[in-house]
Amino acid sequence: MPRQGSLNVSDRPSASIRTELTAPGALTIKIAGRLDATSTGDIWREAHRELDRILPTQVVVDASGIEYCDGSGIGLLFQLRRRLQKTGGVLEIHGLKAAFQQPLDLFDPSEFEEASIIKPGPGSPVEEIGRSSFNFWQHLHEL
Repeated sequence: MPRQGSLNVSDRPSASIRTELTAPGALTIKIAGRLDATSTGDIWREAHRELDRILPTQVVVDASGIEYCDGSGIGLLFQLRRRLQKTGGVLEIHGLKAAFQQPLDLFDPSEFEEASIIKPGPGSPVEEIGRSSFNFWQHLHEL
């Protein structure tokens, strides 16, 4: 029996997501409404929550109900594609309007790497003396 989930975003421009497990390891995500900066966050969280819960290897996004899609919505679809690609899964997007498909097709998810945090190395002796002096005077002032 298919498992279904849904989320309706209220008090904002309407967007909704419905998910259905169509076979073992196969998930269908139906997104409808306006994917913009005010609605995409909730849809993003729900989509990723379902991906974390089900761990599918195949995902079909039914985007035929998307009426409007700004950069945040394109980012969502791109991230979904990237996430499945990184785990060896397959993501297909069906029914997305050409105007929204074009910016999505500009980028290949495999070309992007995770951002790494670069910790600053030790500063020069002059920087360290300055930093220590500043911290000393700041603590002295707090007393």
